[in-house]
Order: sequence, then structure tokens, then C-alpha cells
Amino acid sequence: MLNIAHPVGSIIQTTKTQAQFDPNTMLGGTWELLQGVFLFGADATHALGGTGGSPNATLVSHNHTVSASGSISGTAAYVSLTGSLWNMARQTVGQNLSASGICSVRKANEAQGYGSSSSNTGIDGFSINASHSHSVSGSASVSGPTSNAGGVAKEANMPPYKSVNIWERTA
Repeated sequence: MLNIAHPVGSIIQTTKTQAQFDPNTMLGGTWELLQGVFLFGADATHALGGTGGSPNATLVSHNHTVSASGSISGTAAYVSLTGSLWNMARQTVGQNLSASGICSVRKANEAQGYGSSSSNTGIDGFSINASHSHSVSGSASVSGPTSNAGGVAKEANMPPYKSVNIWERTA
């Protein structure tokens, strides 16, 4: 019956200690306790019954490089607009009405000016023109090695696991 249920090459896994469960005495046959290994499914690269791996893999020294680039564009949020007007309370021509910056004086006959349109002899008003635009653009890039590089130290490189007793029938 043992050869039907557990032929040579069979594997039994248990969370019982060897004192609690030893297939050599409980089932018969010859069983070997596998220690410090885990089971790995065979495939075209890994032959059935093959072994490999290392409990302390040596990692190859290496660096990681990061690079990034981008661009920005937009409109300025704050603009300072200034201008000055002088002698706006004048009553007669020639009293030095003047303006600077975003302000300009208007003659009386200009359609957008202030005052009579029949006379071209004086300056009767002012206007403000603050139309303008701003644009911001640029680009930046960063590249170089990271500050953490791989080393050549021995490293434990294991997936999460649960330790069990693994028995393999050898005869």
C-alpha cells in the first residue's frame, strides 16, 4: 500500500516536529528530511530533481540612474502699472498739463478726450492705456546617479515563507 500512496520520489510536508511525525517509522520506507531548501516547480529551464540557489546571494555592484525633464509656461500673476498726471485742474491753455507712464494727455478735439470737440488749442483730458501681456516659459532637466548604489555584500534574498518539515521518500 505504501508504494501506491507514497511511491519513491514522493514529498510530504508537515508542521509536525520529527518527534511527532517521522515517516520512516510511521509509514515505512526510507525518507530523507530536507532542510534549508524550498520546493520550486520544474520547467524547461529547471530540470525535475535539480537543485540550485544560495541562502546568501552575492549581489552585483550597480548604480541606478534617474533622469527627468519638463517645461513650464504660464502668465504672470502680478503686474505693477504706474503713471502720473500733472496739473489736471488747469483752467486755461498753457498751464503745463502733462502725463507719463500709462497715462497720456488728450487734446480737446480728440473723440476720446474730455471736453469740447470744437477747439484744437488746448489739452482737456487724459487717457490710460495699460494693455500688455506677459508670458513665462522655460525648461529644466535633471540627470545623474542616485545616492544609493548596489553593493557586493552577501544579502538574504528570500521571499516570505513558513517553515515546515519536508520529507522525501528515497527508497
